[in-house]
Amino acid sequence: LESLPHWGREGTNHVLLALHSGPHHAPQVGRAITVGNVLRATPTSRFRSGYDVLLPILPGSHGDPKLTTLPSMLPEMRSFLLYFSGNLLPFSSRATPTSPGGLELAALETLRDALRGVELVAIDTACREGGVAEGMATEEGEWALCGNNVMRLDGHAHSTFSLILPGRRGGVATYTRLLESLQAGSVPVVVGVGVLPLDDVIDWSRIALLVPLGRLVEIHYILRGVASVTVTQYRLQGRVVWNAYFSSLRGGVSAVIALLRQRTGHPPPLAPDYVGRTLVSTGMTPESGTSPVFVQNWTVYAGDIWNRPPGPFYSYPLTPYKPLPLSGVQYEGVASSALLLLPPHIVQAGGTTGEEFENYLHGNTPVEHFTMVMLTYQRNHVMLEALKRLRGLRYLAKVIIIWNNEEDPSGSIEWPDIGVHIEVVTVGVNSLNNRFLPHSNIETEAILSLDDDVYLRHDEIQFAFRVWRENRDRIVGFPGRFHVWDVRHGGWLYNSNYTCELSMVLTGAAFFHKYYSYLYTYWLPREMRDIVDEYTNCEDIAMNFLVSYITRKPPIKVTSRWTFKCPGCPETLSGVESHFDERHLCLNRFTKVMGHMPLLFTQYRADSVLFKTKLPSHLHKCYEYI
Repeated sequence: LESLPHWGREGTNHVLLALHSGPHHAPQVGRAITVGNVLRATPTSRFRSGYDVLLPILPGSHGDPKLTTLPSMLPEMRSFLLYFSGNLLPFSSRATPTSPGGLELAALETLRDALRGVELVAIDTACREGGVAEGMATEEGEWALCGNNVMRLDGHAHSTFSLILPGRRGGVATYTRLLESLQAGSVPVVVGVGVLPLDDVIDWSRIALLVPLGRLVEIHYILRGVASVTVTQYRLQGRVVWNAYFSSLRGGVSAVIALLRQRTGHPPPLAPDYVGRTLVSTGMTPESGTSPVFVQNWTVYAGDIWNRPPGPFYSYPLTPYKPLPLSGVQYEGVASSALLLLPPHIVQAGGTTGEEFENYLHGNTPVEHFTMVMLTYQRNHVMLEALKRLRGLRYLAKVIIIWNNEEDPSGSIEWPDIGVHIEVVTVGVNSLNNRFLPHSNIETEAILSLDDDVYLRHDEIQFAFRVWRENRDRIVGFPGRFHVWDVRHGGWLYNSNYTCELSMVLTGAAFFHKYYSYLYTYWLPREMRDIVDEYTNCEDIAMNFLVSYITRKPPIKVTSRWTFKCPGCPETLSGVESHFDERHLCLNRFTKVMGHMPLLFTQYRADSVLFKTKLPSHLHKCYEYI
């Protein structure tokens, strides 16, 4: 190391990566930050908590993770309550209570014998199946791994909990067990392990049961006190950090870079906007139509960014997590003469209804606009009629037409003047995923995704926009759908019948935050977007999966609209006979990729405050028909 050109005397501003799984011969590292898959334990190179980085990577984790091969999150309680396999080196049969690891061995054997015939536990303290894993260190007191990776993953996958015991030197076996349990969706029970991977940023208390070594004998009673819903929360959080940081070498190295970025006070790199080829640009954009960006640029690490998706890898110019201002802050320091120019309901302090309400956006946040994104394919007449209906729509900043046709629009098309800017962009490939690209010319937080064959009144759109402004992290829209379990054959079914509960709002007529366009394009597993292209279907289901996965909330349906009719429209994709069969398949394939069904049910819809309320004759409804 001393021969490196910039090493100097102590290696300041150097990072040493030692991620191989073989034995470590650690040199004198000075002030360099070391990143290793074990805790180095030599007199000249000890692990410095909060400075060095523990990042174990499983062998074979060099490619992209295959999410469809991971076990499901269900059932909550698996066949075995607890799993552990290991051999206390040099040989468990020669261990005594006073030898290293002897107390742990005695506790495990006592637990196994006491629960025989009472509780299903899989505890093997002698590697009876598969023998000691090849290449294991032989230090006395180390719990060696048994068998191979496939055998151990099968044991974890059939157990609700997996026991993780401390290692004596380095902890190769300890951290391998930990990562394998996360990979298999078995909740780790970490007993007496002092340092955990990336523990200065990852909250392991949300992933694993952290138990002092002295309470190992009580482990059965501790596990029996964990509710099944809590098991699910541990398991889901474990899958989040596994996918982000430990499932591949790329994810691990990206985590190290993100951690160094955070320590030096640098925000993550900017999530890239997609720049398509503009085919048509016509009309004018309102001056006030752009949303402010990077309002939390220097506080990006203040939240729980490492412990929730999408993680610390990008800075997003727009997010749905802005805090609300205090009521009345907009009036502080405003002169009386200026206050008289405010809307009547503020000046008169008598509330607002009817036309006064429709003319002002009100609410808890400043006035803002939305961008309409419309995807079209070989239906020019339908698209142009839809555009004409937008003229005079309040708070519309811009219309983006995603042109999925193979040929560019002809010069003979007469684009209507609707009072706002219209841009026609092409991606170069006909894909329904194009609907959710984070286009650079979308400059508002709110996106109204609208199919070209959908007819909505202006008051319906405006009301949906108001509801979305109070629920910025959710999909808010009109057509509701739901998923249902096929009791006879197993698996999920897609259903569009009228129902008293729903779990999806179709993005053919819905508002969502531009933040989710970034996540759909750069974070959503590639397998899901490939399924959308395979069927030319289901992009709306994929977006509902994404938002419900991130928020753990259902979408919000507004008004009584359930379906839309388009007389005279050419045949639509939803009219093809195979459409519903494909959507059944999408539900199940998406669920396999994500490891569980993320959609959640809701049993209410949103209508305006005075809907169906009897009013005095001098007052008017918020909206006449909503």
